[in-house]
Amino acid sequence: MYHCPCTLPDVSTTKGEYEFRFPNIGNTCFMNATLQGLYSVPDFCSDIMTQEVLWSLEAETCLLLQRNIGELYKTRQGQCASKDKKQLLRLIKSSLAVYNEEYHDRSQQDAHEFLMLLFMGLKMEGEAMATSPGYICPTAKFEFKLQCVRTCAR
Repeated sequence: MYHCPCTLPDVSTTKGEYEFRFPNIGNTCFMNATLQGLYSVPDFCSDIMTQEVLWSLEAETCLLLQRNIGELYKTRQGQCASKDKKQLLRLIKSSLAVYNEEYHDRSQQDAHEFLMLLFMGLKMEGEAMATSPGYICPTAKFEFKLQCVRTCAR
């Protein structure tokens, strides 16, 4: 019988196979898989962690989503208590509910939609910080513009 890896128990207190996994807080495999993918992109992690002085718990900030993404990354790296993972995942999900009310409940969502919503939230936070010297939006390296559009005519 196959079990979704994100539903395995969180045993982050010991170095081992499950250290980097996130607990399933109720139909959140879509979210966990997307976050695991993002955390495998060094530039994304670097851009988030470079801004820690702006989003840290000591800072008064509008970067709440970025704070939660950064703190979750730190728990994944073993820098914070693993018991915080569930709370951080809930905070990330509820932050996105501001943009899409379907994230308030426990229903399964689409991973692509989650990624786009996450990037939108991070970008909106970043736009509020655009005047801060040295701020780097963590989504900037993922942006592109469509150069050509083809349409079919019959």
